[in-house]
This record gives sequence, structure tokens and C-alpha cells, in this order.
Amino acid sequence: MSEKLKLLYFASAQDAAQVQEETLLLTELPTPNVASLIAWMTEKYPGMGKLFSSNTMLAVNMEYVELDSQVALKDGDEVAVIPPVSGG
Repeated sequence: MSEKLKLLYFASAQDAAQVQEETLLLTELPTPNVASLIAWMTEKYPGMGKLFSSNTMLAVNMEYVELDSQVALKDGDEVAVIPPVSGG
């Protein structure tokens, strides 16, 4: 069975990816960690690059992680991309 991640995109990240969620095979990443995942997302979705330079948060299994983190990703992990939100 293939090892998979569930990716969730919110607000402007959802706009950049043009999907609310997707599944990613861990074998698509050169190294199964957060930094590698961000590189994959910015290559697949060019609009993501500016999001990751503007206070966007990343949560792995509902725990916030640093964007340059080497935190390992494993089968079944859920990763949420949460850009800054403003409103009134």
C-alpha cells in the first residue's frame, strides 16, 4: 500500500491550488519532510511561493510547525496550509 499525506488548503492557499484538499504520495517527495513538501507545493502551484513568504502557517496533524522544518512526514499525516486571514 502506498504511503499518503492528506493536504488541506485554506483561504488564499485554496485559491492558489484551486482545490480544497488533495492526497499526495510520500514517494513524490525527495525527502518526506516539511521543507520538501513546501518545495513540492511551490513548484506545483506557482502562486504558493508568495504565500510562504507572508506569514503562512503550516500544521501537521493540527500542530503548527516551522516552515523550514525538517519534521518528518509519515503515512496518514494531515497537513494544513493556513495563510494569514484578515477581516472585519
